[in-house]
Amino acid sequence: MKYTKLKSPVPRDVPLPYETFHFKKISVSYLPKPKTTRYVSFYKVLEKRESRRDIRQPLLETEISKLLWSVAKTKTVKVDKFGRRIEHRNTPSAGGIYPIDIFIIRRLIHPIKIELYNSYSHSLSEIPLEQNDYGKTFVEQINRMFNIKRATVLIFAGQFKKTLSKYKNGESLIWRDVGALLENVYLVSAALNLSCCALGPHFDDFAEALNCAQDYIFLGGCILGRK
Repeated sequence: MKYTKLKSPVPRDVPLPYETFHFKKISVSYLPKPKTTRYVSFYKVLEKRESRRDIRQPLLETEISKLLWSVAKTKTVKVDKFGRRIEHRNTPSAGGIYPIDIFIIRRLIHPIKIELYNSYSHSLSEIPLEQNDYGKTFVEQINRMFNIKRATVLIFAGQFKKTLSKYKNGESLIWRDVGALLENVYLVSAALNLSCCALGPHFDDFAEALNCAQDYIFLGGCILGRK
């Protein structure tokens, strides 16, 4: 059995420069600020956390807002001595870098609408598909795995240069970041009584469909919905 052994990450004495990749945007919609929810025992949430495919309906906008606010909303930002932003969110990230972007497809119906989450403004920006026929291919791919046509889908992608500019051999940190993010999505889903199930494929063809930079790598995702 073959496997890839990643080297241990080492912080650089002086970070390397990098440029953040930006997408073209068709439109921007601002999510409502979540209302205070009733208290749910953390240990009960842990007991409830499981992969569930019993999805009857996609998420409501209020549920999308609560989920993204809880797992990915930027809470504080400071600048280090090199002029780099260090963020704090409810989900941890190596060096406070947060290289993982979250794409959301609210309804798994062709033609799909792909939106990118902005953790500062708590908004979703619609991103154009460079390959119009990819949406149909993506829907068919998900339904071959789950046969679920009324789900909401989250797709994760990493801007590797953000982390590698600060850490030598930093690839494993990005995979740890996306693992922590996925686990928090599971926990918040359990707290909100929603179904959540991780997706196995990395969705590499998403990069081509969205005309991404070469170092912009897709890292999988999950399906979500109302029970």
